[in-house]
Amino acid sequence: MRKLMSRKVLTGATWAGVVTALLCLPYVCMETPPGEMRVLRIGFLLPVTILLYQVAIAWSPIPDGQPMLREPCRRDLHTAIAAGVVLGCLKWLAVDMWLQQWAPGGRANTLAELFAELPWVALFQPLAVVAAVYAFAVRLSRRPLWAKFAVILAYQGLLAAQLDGIQMPVNAKLAILLLAGLVGLVLGTLYQRMGWAGAVIVSTIVHLRHVFRILL
Repeated sequence: MRKLMSRKVLTGATWAGVVTALLCLPYVCMETPPGEMRVLRIGFLLPVTILLYQVAIAWSPIPDGQPMLREPCRRDLHTAIAAGVVLGCLKWLAVDMWLQQWAPGGRANTLAELFAELPWVALFQPLAVVAAVYAFAVRLSRRPLWAKFAVILAYQGLLAAQLDGIQMPVNAKLAILLLAGLVGLVLGTLYQRMGWAGAVIVSTIVHLRHVFRILL
């Protein structure tokens, strides 16, 4: 716990948290109706983001302790890009088509909405669902394998919450959750090898598949 409060960790987490929170603010305002809930989410966005960065920096699987500042090796970078492309294609061919049929109005329909959502999907979610979950799980279990399993469950839980209320066949929901498990496994594995950068690269590429859907 002492490492979480070190000056180096606090400085890096504060600057990264401020930038990330500012980038995510338009999406939070866009997705939250005006009122007390919007004020509450905006108020908690910055401190939660800073806390998540503290965890990601202090309890990183990378020896130098700063996954967002570490330059990945070329092989890992190519692996992350390839994984992002493959997972993006799988989501486009399966998830997007199913959601277009049963929930056509639940996604970004313009490039402005898409890029407003990008910091949330590509920066905040990997920080919360991958980095923080992995860090706490590996400290509790002392086993990286269990930490990957925790990331899988967290990612599946995130997608299950998004599917809640959508009327679609059970087999389609199960297939989407299985694909979410595969995405969680890839994100957890790349986080172990590359740190936060691996999850960010994959999440960014997967999210940008919507550009083709919007333009086409």
